[in-house]
Amino acid sequence: IIGPIIFGDYVGEIPMAIFPVPIGTECTYTGWGSAAEGPNAPSSQSLRKARGKIRQRQFCISHGIPVQSYEQCFSRISEQESAIMNY
Repeated sequence: IIGPIIFGDYVGEIPMAIFPVPIGTECTYTGWGSAAEGPNAPSSQSLRKARGKIRQRQFCISHGIPVQSYEQCFSRISEQESAIMNY
């Protein structure tokens, strides 16, 4: 994003969930997060999306991914499917 976001007919806020999404729910998310793993990984220059499922917190913790009390564990749907896709 180069400048401020201008809200209009096709651009707006997405309300945050009030309650946790049930475990096993398939969902899609988008963002400009890291395109690779590691503490110094650069952020993506293009909007990306990912498909996956909400998992038990222990699933992420067992894979070395800390999950805060206000976060949910999310992972790809299957080993054959990549979670991150360019949008």
